[in-house]
Amino acid sequence: MAEAAGKIARGELMTPAIELTHEQLRKRAIQWLTNTRHCGVVLSEISCLCSERPDAIGWQHHASYLIECKVSKSDFRAQKDKIHVRAERGVGMFRYYMCPPGVKDATERLLNVSPS
Repeated sequence: MAEAAGKIARGELMTPAIELTHEQLRKRAIQWLTNTRHCGVVLSEISCLCSERPDAIGWQHHASYLIECKVSKSDFRAQKDKIHVRAERGVGMFRYYMCPPGVKDATERLLNVSPS
């Protein structure tokens, strides 16, 4: 038990990365918005006036939820350089990132994807 705790502390017992494509994540984002958030309208990869192209966005009552899907750490880091992120503008009252375990970065709204 103590040996396993030591390995976890050193990062040796990490969950193996799940190989998911951007398309698979995008479809899961649509399902999450529809089934979990119960959004009445869900759109995917639409062009917006602010030059943003969200992977998925849904509306529920008076709130909108945007999900960006990231399959790699470099993809995740590149998001921070986009103008609508730097200016803290864009679509979506609530913004989330969906990515496989192991890709996450320091963010408060991260949707990790399980293998199933």
